[in-house]
Amino acid sequence: MVVREQVFDEEGTHVLYRCEHDGTVLMREYSNGAIVGNSCSHYHWEMVGNGCYPIKLNKEICAGVEEIVRESIKKIDEGLTIWFLVPKSQ
Repeated sequence: MVVREQVFDEEGTHVLYRCEHDGTVLMREYSNGAIVGNSCSHYHWEMVGNGCYPIKLNKEICAGVEEIVRESIKKIDEGLTIWFLVPKSQ
């Protein structure tokens, strides 16, 4: 589970998403977009190119993308790169 926390600080108002287990900041969300944070021992970020999501242009290169998307709990779209936050297998 990822914990959502609203923050008011010198950077303005934004939302932090933290790992419930160790408090690692996984993502910062601002009114104009989101920023990838860190991975931790419970969650990690998977990078997928826009040639594999939302439309797969090459089956071989994009193998495994469906599983990443299905398991993800957060997504950040940076245009050419899409980041998915997925739980690590235990």
